[in-house]
Amino acid sequence: MTKTRFFGNWCGVDWGYWPLAVWGSLGLWAVLAGWLWWRVGDVPSAVAGGFLGMSLHWLGEALHQAGHAWVAKRVGYPQSRWIFLHLFIAAQYPKDEPALPTAVHRRRALGGLPASLLVSALAAVWLFLLTPTSLLWLAIAQFVFWENLLLFSLGALLPLYTITGMGFETDGDTLWRLRGK
Repeated sequence: MTKTRFFGNWCGVDWGYWPLAVWGSLGLWAVLAGWLWWRVGDVPSAVAGGFLGMSLHWLGEALHQAGHAWVAKRVGYPQSRWIFLHLFIAAQYPKDEPALPTAVHRRRALGGLPASLLVSALAAVWLFLLTPTSLLWLAIAQFVFWENLLLFSLGALLPLYTITGMGFETDGDTLWRLRGK
């Protein structure tokens, strides 16, 4: 079992991480730096751009989770914890939470989608504004756009745990479990 280390409370939510999140971040930084080096051809720019891309990944994921947290608080059943896993954040709800109506579960599961679509839209504007400028900035904007659109927006709706049995339930798994109810 992975030990969660907590480092604070913000907006009524305890924040923690698994040590694997550090390794996942370093791995993502390395992969992005390699991709940017291939695209741009300049190692220092690629390393700095990879770090920025990794940071924007976590910002996009945090904004996605903030969308869930905002909806959860509005429906009266707020989140209790965010845990940074490998490359994602797991949101947890209080263990003593009562059985909730299906509509509440659906609203909470869909809470991250508008936030991620907004980030994708902002990245699209960023792409439009950067088209004639630096290839490095253009590549980072493309990464932010596609990651937030395909992974945090559309990808979050896939029932990946149901299909693959991977280690955690996605928004899509919650919606799949609630289908027909």
